[in-house]
Amino acid sequence: MTEIEPATPRPAGPAALERALDKVLGGNEGGDISSDRFFELAWRAAEHAGCELLFEIPPVLFGKADGRAAAIRCRGECESPLLFIVMDMDEGALRLLRGDEAPERVIDFTLAYAGVLSQIRNDSRIIAPLLQ
Repeated sequence: MTEIEPATPRPAGPAALERALDKVLGGNEGGDISSDRFFELAWRAAEHAGCELLFEIPPVLFGKADGRAAAIRCRGECESPLLFIVMDMDEGALRLLRGDEAPERVIDFTLAYAGVLSQIRNDSRIIAPLLQ
């Protein structure tokens, strides 16, 4: 695993996430990315870019039967606050999509799922039993 330095205070966004993906992949263009490593690589790249990995989303929303996909939120002001990292299993490659490039069904799912998660986080009836 390629080590990367901690995030530096700079604007987060697609360009920062693209640079972070390159660093995490070590310039390998995703050629040896396995499905098992996807989440860790996406999380590390997001953190390095000053963004936040929200959650994985079903790749079928991107028209892929297999693969992996993750929703990323950029903190602060950014030209595209919602980004997606999509892994194509056939090619073993990662691609980065801005929110305005993603299919509408992806945006709808992401916003709905984030809403559900925020309700769960704020509902002590759900959280309290989990913390015992």
